[in-house]
Amino acid sequence: MMLPFENDICKSINEKHSILFSYSENIWNIAVSLITEQDIVGIDSTRAINAAIAGIYAKQLRLFKGISLLCEYGLSYESQILLRVMFELHLNLKYIEKEKDKSNVCRLFIIWDSANYFKIDRIFSESGFLESKITEELKMQMDSIKDELIKEGINWKLFIKHGPSLKNVENLAKDFGLTAYYNAIYRFSSSIIHSYDINSYAISDNKTIHINLSPNDRSLRDCMISSIFILSYSLLVIDELLKINKNNSIVDIQNIIKEMKATLKLQ
Repeated sequence: MMLPFENDICKSINEKHSILFSYSENIWNIAVSLITEQDIVGIDSTRAINAAIAGIYAKQLRLFKGISLLCEYGLSYESQILLRVMFELHLNLKYIEKEKDKSNVCRLFIIWDSANYFKIDRIFSESGFLESKITEELKMQMDSIKDELIKEGINWKLFIKHGPSLKNVENLAKDFGLTAYYNAIYRFSSSIIHSYDINSYAISDNKTIHINLSPNDRSLRDCMISSIFILSYSLLVIDELLKINKNNSIVDIQNIIKEMKATLKLQ
C-alpha cells in the first residue's frame, strides 16, 4: 500500500525536516524511559490516581507515535486529528493537576470512561447492530453510580458529554490560559475532522481535476512542534502526579523545550 511517488517524496520530507524528527525521537526516548517495568511509582497515590494517570500516559505516547509516523509518510495534514486528541487529553491532565481532591477527580474520569462505554453499547444493542456485552448486574451498578453522582450535584448530561470538568474544550483551555493553542489546534483541525476541506484534496480547472493524493508536508512543522510540546508538558505533569522523581529526565525535557525554542526561533 503506497501513495504516488511515496518513496522519493517521503525521503525528501524526512531530509527537509530532519531536525524536527530528531527532536521527536529525543522526546520519545525520554518519554518511554520515564516509566519502565522495573519502576515503582505512585506509592503514596490512590489506585484511582495511578490508573487514570497511567492511562493518560500510555494514550499520549501512542498518539504522539501516530503523529510522528503520519508526518514521516507525508500525511502530516491528517495527523492534526491526533494532535487535537492530544491537546484535549492534556487539558484533562491539567484539570486533574489543579484539583485539590485528585483521587476523586481521577475516579470520576474512570467512571466517565465506563459510562460512555455503556452508552455506546446501549446504542449498538438497541439498533440491533451488536449484541450487548454488558450484564444486568453491571447495568445496575452503573445506575447506582449515576444516582450517587446526581445526589452529589453533578449534572449527568454534562458529565457524559464533557467529563469531570463539565466544561467544553474551549472553556477548559481558557481556564489554563491556552486559548491561543485552542484556536491554533482545535479550531483549525475542525475542517479536517468534519470534512469541509475537500477542496484541499481535489482541485478542478476547466476540464481537469487534479487529485492531491501524493505525500506532502502540509502543516508538518506546526503539527510536529505542537505534538512535541504537548507531550513534553504532559510528561512534566505526569511526573509530578505519580511522584516519579526522575530528575535527570525532567531536566532533559526542559532542555529540549528550551533548545527547540532557541533553534526554531519560537516564542
